[in-house]
Amino acid sequence: MTDTTNTTDDTDAGVAGALDLRPPAGGILHQMLRLGLQFDHSDDGTAQTWCDYGKQLRCDFTSTDADTVTFTDMTTRLGRDIPAKDLPQITEIITWRSGQTTEGAV
Repeated sequence: MTDTTNTTDDTDAGVAGALDLRPPAGGILHQMLRLGLQFDHSDDGTAQTWCDYGKQLRCDFTSTDADTVTFTDMTTRLGRDIPAKDLPQITEIITWRSGQTTEGAV
């Protein structure tokens, strides 16, 4: 006997209009992109590491709905935990490398 209940062919399921792959506004992924970071890797499929190699900046979080993210200056290894809810208020992240072109440069 042949099963005829599943007649949907997923290869023909076209998309009309624009396919928007941007993350939801206000979420952690959106905030990472807004701050100039890009996805680097995930060790377990849930936790993520994002980086801005120009600034030598790394950000780690346990999941996309984490309560806290950790920013680390990759040069100095100094880091800071920030509540995810406070990410929208951050306008700039200064690291040793990015700070060398501004006030206080050696």
